[in-house]
Amino acid sequence: MKRRLSFILLGLMPFVVGQAGAQVPVALAPAAKHRVATNEFSQNWELSASINFSSWYTNEEKNLVADKGFFKGFRTSFNLSLAASKWFSPEIALRAKLSGIKGKRVISEDVTRNEIDFWNLQIQPMVNLSAIIWGYDQYRRWEIKPYLGVGILRNCTDNQYTVPASAGINLTHRLTERIKIFAEVEYDMAVNEFGRQGAWSDNFFSRHDHWTTFHLGLTFELGKNKWDRMPSLDDITVVPWEETNRKLTDAENEIDRLNGEVSDLKNRPEKVVTKTIKSHPDVSVFFDLGSSTLTKRGQLENLRKLVETAKAEGRTVQVTGYADSQTGNPAYNEMLSARRADAIVKELLLMGLNPAQIREVTGGGVDTLNPKPANRRVVVSLK
Repeated sequence: MKRRLSFILLGLMPFVVGQAGAQVPVALAPAAKHRVATNEFSQNWELSASINFSSWYTNEEKNLVADKGFFKGFRTSFNLSLAASKWFSPEIALRAKLSGIKGKRVISEDVTRNEIDFWNLQIQPMVNLSAIIWGYDQYRRWEIKPYLGVGILRNCTDNQYTVPASAGINLTHRLTERIKIFAEVEYDMAVNEFGRQGAWSDNFFSRHDHWTTFHLGLTFELGKNKWDRMPSLDDITVVPWEETNRKLTDAENEIDRLNGEVSDLKNRPEKVVTKTIKSHPDVSVFFDLGSSTLTKRGQLENLRKLVETAKAEGRTVQVTGYADSQTGNPAYNEMLSARRADAIVKELLLMGLNPAQIREVTGGGVDTLNPKPANRRVVVSLK
């Protein structure tokens, strides 16, 4: 199942304009940069906290204040926000955000008269434009995420409720694997006044209480925060053992035929007998991007035949893990290639191979095969 949950939210988000592509290894097809495996509901969650600066305009202020300045103290306030977000795909999320503590209803130029206590809870569908335009990249530093929202606001001071709607844009920069810093600007408008009824009604905006908020905060990613790319194995053809073995047998027969011709040409009385040591092809097992877990266990069929030969002839099996050097840094690729080798060693042990016959090698990140996803592999060979 590929991203089917993503489409549940599309009906809520008319501003989603589509999907395009991104930076991926050249071996992938153009559509592959958007194809990822759907994660469990418990994965890809984010918690955010921010300090906010808001400037308030309310319909009570006509003829009560002379100064319309955006940053005037009688209309500005600092408040806080907490949010929880669930990403259903690298492009689409749903966020619940709670803001509040101190706000303003502008009824005069007296700061203390204007102050109110409030809370504002909204549900906000969000899209990641960076993933839509350039495709998914787990190492991307900067992301741009516009959003819309609707919810409920309570003016605790005047005991008033209203329905607010919002629109905003979030700019995120990744600091570590799980921590990001973000700046956000949001415009909110109340359907009904959340302060006292007023007479400021010159135009649409003056008939509604509205405010603009600037956020600065941190985001913490919970659980699994990466997406596994699905199609990379589609570009790789695993040659069955039978086909490889047939080609080796044909080559051995050809050697025997040539040896017979040499014997005839030299008129030797006895037949020249050449002992041919049967070759055994290496077995490659491929992995998805960033993963050390087998998704296509049918690849193990060739591995079982190699194990049978190793046990019958008492030979050593070398297990060499690799990663794709085009993604990840050298330290990460070294660790990932070791984990992939460990996974195959466990399979060999389950197949009954003696641990003394196994030699494990870490190959790290490489760029030797094309298509590039083929470098995400473990090579098993007889020695």
